Amino acid sequence: MTRSAIGVFVLGLVCQASWAAQPPDPKTSRPSVDMEANSPDPSEDKSPDAPLGAAGVVEAPPASSRTNAGAWHPDPSPTRLIVGPTARSLERGEVYLDLNGIVGGPFLQVGITDRISIGAGTPILIPGIRPGEAFLVTPKVTLFSGPKTAAAVGLIYASAPTNNTIGMAYGVVTRGTGDASVTIGVASPLGREAAGRTAVLMLGGEKRVTRKVKLISENFLAAAGGVVGGGMRFIGRDVTLDLGVGVPLGSGLVIPMFRLARKF
Repeated sequence: MTRSAIGVFVLGLVCQASWAAQPPDPKTSRPSVDMEANSPDPSEDKSPDAPLGAAGVVEAPPASSRTNAGAWHPDPSPTRLIVGPTARSLERGEVYLDLNGIVGGPFLQVGITDRISIGAGTPILIPGIRPGEAFLVTPKVTLFSGPKTAAAVGLIYASAPTNNTIGMAYGVVTRGTGDASVTIGVASPLGREAAGRTAVLMLGGEKRVTRKVKLISENFLAAAGGVVGGGMRFIGRDVTLDLGVGVPLGSGLVIPMFRLARKF
């Protein structure tokens, strides 16, 4: 694999709707005794757990809180594609822990505020590297967050056992909803190790096709090459499992990608 393709993957390495009754005027209307006897008691139709409106009428829960069969829970991993980031942010106090096949070990990201988060991880599954010998740090700041558009910047710092370090600064924009969106980003190498390296363009997309399955496309392009990839995300209430492949252009290689994440 060329150094450009490796640099491209560093970004990945490196690189979360509501339904009143007026009582009859006794002066103008008085139902007969038979009608009153046969009229159903509205309270008999109330579910013991259903919320009540101001007039005591049963209201349906908002779509976002429905948990009946068939409901679409939000994707617990909106801040990432399989490898690279989206512009969405964790909320203050939110945490996700994942096991990433590219990083080769556990990775933890914490929401410091609603717009600032920081993450860190270390390989434990890569032969020849002991835990702590290499690590990854990923601070991220969301500059703008609207109903359908978000923009963020971040840093990626990776240290290897041979004292080599790789740093990248990136900017990313995500447009769409949690079920269908497009992400575009640019990353630029930093430091002495950046000599001879060029910026990397990331193009990604997400499309939820069923309640529990989302398709993901994730591609990294540089002047001398790139990686084309994609896969599927299996969605639970708090857990996601990503499975996919990455293909470095011109290499003939197929690299498996997986990520198991739990949000707290």
